[in-house]
Amino acid sequence: MTNNEIIYSAAIDAGIYTEEQAAAILASGHMLPLHTFQEWKARGYSVKKGEKAVLHVDLWKYTTRPAKALREAAEAAGEDIPDDPHYYKKLSHLFHVSQVRRTDGSDDGDAGEKPAAPEAVNETPAAAPAPVEQAATVEQADETPAAPLSRSEFYKALDALLEDDNGQMFLG
Repeated sequence: MTNNEIIYSAAIDAGIYTEEQAAAILASGHMLPLHTFQEWKARGYSVKKGEKAVLHVDLWKYTTRPAKALREAAEAAGEDIPDDPHYYKKLSHLFHVSQVRRTDGSDDGDAGEKPAAPEAVNETPAAAPAPVEQAATVEQADETPAAPLSRSEFYKALDALLEDDNGQMFLG
């Protein structure tokens, strides 16, 4: 499984999103707004003080550093330590978009969820993820695809999806 598939499954299992909500977000060309502290920081956001991660999952991480056993074996044999590019699982703590704010102080409601370029995404060495199947509604089937939403429009629509009947946000 890729990191995106792991996050998708964990978010549904934890009740953060329903399967329909998560599929709608992915179908709009965005990623689920769940990222690590460092990823939010790289996107220009900071986690609000006192917030705790909503999701703890093992994600794939890439390294070129040799594994400890390989380093010890090479040192014991008196050889040079060879490069050993590989993936490994690392416990990651993910924060939801509702737990972050813009670092520069602007409040555009835009958390930048377009998928990163393939070379920037930590994926498993396996093949690309299978697309999430989604049933089109009757009114969408006859129309041409709508223009992509701006990020602020996307988050307003997401907020509407996540509100319950009393206007309160539902996060699980």
